[in-house]
Amino acid sequence: MKQIEEMKHLGYVGNVRQKNKTFDEELYTTYASELTLAEKQNRSKRQVNTSTGKTKETKETGKTNVKTTIWFIGFLATVAFFINSKTGRENIKRVVTDCGRPTPIQFGSTIVNEHEGTKYGSKASVVCSTGFTSSKPETECLANGKWSPVYCHVTDCGKTLPAVKNGHLTINKEQDTTYGAMATVTCAPGYQRNKHTVSCQADGVWEEALCQPVNCGIPEIEHGHLEMDSTVYLSQAYVKCDPGYAPRQPTVTCSASRVWQNAHCYNVDDCLPNPCLNGGECVDKIADFTCQCKQWYSGKTCEINNHPCANHQCRNGGTCNVLPNGGYSCTCPRGIDGLFCESPHH
Repeated sequence: MKQIEEMKHLGYVGNVRQKNKTFDEELYTTYASELTLAEKQNRSKRQVNTSTGKTKETKETGKTNVKTTIWFIGFLATVAFFINSKTGRENIKRVVTDCGRPTPIQFGSTIVNEHEGTKYGSKASVVCSTGFTSSKPETECLANGKWSPVYCHVTDCGKTLPAVKNGHLTINKEQDTTYGAMATVTCAPGYQRNKHTVSCQADGVWEEALCQPVNCGIPEIEHGHLEMDSTVYLSQAYVKCDPGYAPRQPTVTCSASRVWQNAHCYNVDDCLPNPCLNGGECVDKIADFTCQCKQWYSGKTCEINNHPCANHQCRNGGTCNVLPNGGYSCTCPRGIDGLFCESPHH
């Protein structure tokens, strides 16, 4: 009984089944010993028979101390047989499942945590190449000795393209919306794109594009200038011309072709209406004119009458006659004499 108590103390009896049950978890790989259960039982019986034979032989020889030793050995063999018959196992070796290094994945890689290792339940991070997305962030070592399946798939931006004010996007290749796919930017008249194409980015979002109004700038206008608040498409400007010039229209608009419409200053015709008097001919100049006056007329507008008879002194009905030297003479009526027909006679 003392030996049995000692064996209990050492853990050979009582809780053996419970200990073995602990090793039955799925996370262990079990390796059976070379002996089958039947062989173990036969071996235990042989040990019992051997101990019995030796006991009889001891009685015959009268060696009490040897008898006791053999008896103790037999007792241990019986106990071992009892334990084996209860558990059905002997020398069972169990090792925690190890998945080894994860299998390489296409378009990505796995990173094993040094602290977790590659045993059952360990996890490895999944990192995909640019433009690819992982089916899950981690892979785990399973009880079957394999890593849970994971893969990297190409990122897809979807068919819904970003809205572009005053324009639109068109996918270059039909149905291709994955990483690196391209879409063309088209703008409405009067607007220009900030880029020709946009692409599907690595984060699964399409690039943004802008359609900005064209800019007509500030042009140089001959004989004038423009006054405006803005120079982009549909903006308006006032046309200011130099003296002697006038705009074709007082305001102009920035057109889709990037030019100001009819932004011109033309020379004002100062001869309309004709300012020249007494049949004079007007000649237009820049903010000015000249009059080509007929004979005997002068002045800016031919307003001065220089005709010799314009202010003649002929009296009493005398007629003024222009002389070749530029003077004049008076032809008096009958009965009137004098240089200016001033003297009547009888």
